[in-house]
Amino acid sequence: MNNAVTVLTNRIGEALSNQVSQAKARLTMVAPFIKRKAMERLLDGLGAPVELTIITKWSADDIIAGVTDLSVFDFVRDRVRSRLLLHPRLHAKVLLVDEAAAIGSANVTDAALGFSDRPNAEAVTILRTAPNNLFLFIAKLERESVVATEELRQRFEEATKVRPPPWTADEVEVTGPPARTADWPFPRFRHPESLHSAYLSILNFGDPEIRVSILDDLATLNLPDGLDEMNFRERAGAALLATPLIAEFDALVMKPHYFGAMAEWMKAKGVLPDQGQDERKRYLQTLVRWLRHFLPGRYRLEEPNYSELFGRADGWD
Repeated sequence: MNNAVTVLTNRIGEALSNQVSQAKARLTMVAPFIKRKAMERLLDGLGAPVELTIITKWSADDIIAGVTDLSVFDFVRDRVRSRLLLHPRLHAKVLLVDEAAAIGSANVTDAALGFSDRPNAEAVTILRTAPNNLFLFIAKLERESVVATEELRQRFEEATKVRPPPWTADEVEVTGPPARTADWPFPRFRHPESLHSAYLSILNFGDPEIRVSILDDLATLNLPDGLDEMNFRERAGAALLATPLIAEFDALVMKPHYFGAMAEWMKAKGVLPDQGQDERKRYLQTLVRWLRHFLPGRYRLEEPNYSELFGRADGWD
């Protein structure tokens, strides 16, 4: 597996198990159908310090049919540094191991992974370095998923006991708060001068929390691939001014304002409603950095009497 791309068509589980054993920091498993026995065999060599995220789909029909197991929840609950997320429309099959990825047709079952005597006809491609779009896709799945809970598990378990065949549409829905809600408005990443490097490859940044903030910002910008730094800056600047809150802020600073006054304006707009003035000022510092970096010449920042005064360059007396 030293090649940049490897295509697997047989003994898929064996090859993926080897990949899993090399995980150092994070592993994300995405599959709508997961059987616990196959999952445990696949993850047998996973080190205890590795963070494990499993994204799957629970359907009463699928559970009754025996193609997926609720007991995956118990496995995740009993393993430290692990979480189980549920996505109602999941069809993708991805295994993300640190910076490598396996993408293909195989669910996490004995037949799909080649652990059974009569394996399915499956194909899986291993990418030694996962592209940015895949990290963005995983982040999107996380935002759209809900965390599996003991209550949800019990509801599905009860549903599978009382529903006779023929099976019909699901009577149990996966509902709850998103697995990860936006706890900070756009933009989040505090170093816009480094954003193009992250746009080229998120693997340039190792810290998980920084990666989350970068991926959220890149998802909001929604820029096409392949932009050089100059075009990236131009497109990012246009995207900033197209954001409703930032467009209103741009109109506010037609005349310069001190940070305290701008923070009060943010509070009135409902920005970071559960946070204090210091957190709103911190967000403003990030926003000002972005505006000055991506729209150079449009704004002016001064510090009279050690207080920061910010406004449109054409609005100063």
